Amino acid sequence: MWPHVLLACNVFCWTSPHPAGENKVLEKNFENVLHKYPELIEDGLKFSGRQVSVGGKFVDLLFIDRFGQKLVIELKKGSLSVSI
Repeated sequence: MWPHVLLACNVFCWTSPHPAGENKVLEKNFENVLHKYPELIEDGLKFSGRQVSVGGKFVDLLFIDRFGQKLVIELKKGSLSVSI
């Protein structure tokens, strides 16, 4: 069974010109950065795959941490609203 953990953080993002004149965040660009620089998340992470099926669902990125545990990264565009 996988532990359920929500990690939310404010991060930089790239934008590209949108035909309507607004900027569109490219999820793929952010995925590329995390794939190339996993140390932005945690030291010792090893990339395992992209668009990997985990428990019957596809996840954006899969890493293995220094303890051999799987780390699932699912990227979503938009604002995060959390009440504590």
